[in-house]
Amino acid sequence: MTYSAWSTKGRLEPHSNSSTKAWDMVQATRRTLVKDYCKKVGLLTSLENMEAKSRSRLLKTVIVDEKHRVLYCPIGKVASTSWKTVMAILQGHYTGLRRGEHIHDQPVLLRNGLKLLGMYSPSKQQSLLRDFKSFLFVRHPFERLLSAYRNKFLTKNQDNYQKRYGTYIISKYRHGASAEEVKSGMGVRFEEFLLWLLDTNNQDIHWDFHNNICQLCTLRYHYIGRMDTFEEDARNILSKLFQSNMTGVFPHSNPSHENSRDVLRRYFMQIPPDTIDRTKRKYDIDFKMFNFTSSLV
Repeated sequence: MTYSAWSTKGRLEPHSNSSTKAWDMVQATRRTLVKDYCKKVGLLTSLENMEAKSRSRLLKTVIVDEKHRVLYCPIGKVASTSWKTVMAILQGHYTGLRRGEHIHDQPVLLRNGLKLLGMYSPSKQQSLLRDFKSFLFVRHPFERLLSAYRNKFLTKNQDNYQKRYGTYIISKYRHGASAEEVKSGMGVRFEEFLLWLLDTNNQDIHWDFHNNICQLCTLRYHYIGRMDTFEEDARNILSKLFQSNMTGVFPHSNPSHENSRDVLRRYFMQIPPDTIDRTKRKYDIDFKMFNFTSSLV
């Protein structure tokens, strides 16, 4: 049995073969779009021929689930915490997180039967890429940037980001900033965050380009999920890759119940058009590779 709709209790409901076929066609279109873009801009390559730094990063990012024969490439602010948690649960012996732990920690993944692609020999890596199914999720660049900003610069207990980046951002982009504002690094404004991104080549996983993280021109992902079609994509991937009788295991939710498009508009209404245009140009690869438009704002 396959599944397609989430009930109010978070369980998966059966769907027809026709809807499964329609979803498969959507996936084929997404894969073709990525391949055509990579070919057009001359980025198609193999793992062996990748630049060493990019290959090293990819091998430390892609998660291997031997039990289900699945590869997953997590991207920050695209439900990666939820997917890692689900994959750990589906190993069958998940006991939760210990004090001070996070699901992103390598020891936590290993304890729950998940490994990283770089932990295998080069020959084994090739066989895994050949024989296992792979997936990732992507998100509209503007939505992802806003989510990263709100989580890393407006949320409490994010001292690492506020101290590491916030102090510099405020000192450089806020005219007349007080000494206390600079010292704390707290209260970075969204426009300041965008201006900093435009001036930097910072490759933090929460706002770096999708392709820099998961190298879609090198790895041919079988399934490409999107946050704007998250429920349909998630239930099909759970059905196809992680057995069809799994129910009530996916923790992804929007606890604030805010409409993401309304929130996006509210924030971007305060940003000068030139800054929006420059941001779109910087993230051009993400817009074109996945056929995203800037109409949300």
